[in-house]
Amino acid sequence: MKKKIAVIAIAMLLPVWLLAQNPLWVKVKDENGRALSGASVKVGGTVLSGQTNAQGEFRLSGLNEGDYVLEVSFLGFRTERQKVRIPGKGAIEVLLSAESFLTDEVIVQATRATANSATTYKNLSKEDLAKNNMGQEVPYLLNQTPSVIVSSDAGNGIGHTAFLFAAAMLSVQT
Repeated sequence: MKKKIAVIAIAMLLPVWLLAQNPLWVKVKDENGRALSGASVKVGGTVLSGQTNAQGEFRLSGLNEGDYVLEVSFLGFRTERQKVRIPGKGAIEVLLSAESFLTDEVIVQATRATANSATTYKNLSKEDLAKNNMGQEVPYLLNQTPSVIVSSDAGNGIGHTAFLFAAAMLSVQT
């Protein structure tokens, strides 16, 4: 009988406990009011963090009542820190201002294999790919090129497939 009473009490108090969790709604926008999708949101003093959705919104629940520092960052924008109180009133809107920054230079290098190169290679044309296309995924289209290893979980080239280049040069021309 005591177990039944305990189960009934828990079942009745569970919805109240779930409603007691304090959600935090954050809307992140740029200076022009456009939503910033993928902005990083971190709640200081906790391990809680995440990214905004396509509408620039982020929802976090399970915070205890109290004061927190909200840190919002996005590449190309100045990081904003804002004090928030939980429970709060509605959504918090954070406006990020654009910021330039200087980084080291990036050098992109490439080597193109030719007939005189000391490596195996194969040039694939659009026609070659179309001729071998049986509705399988890209790794199976490249299966006959030198030093390419192809794997498929299902074994038929549809679904999860992967390939590995083992010291070869490949040029796909479309």
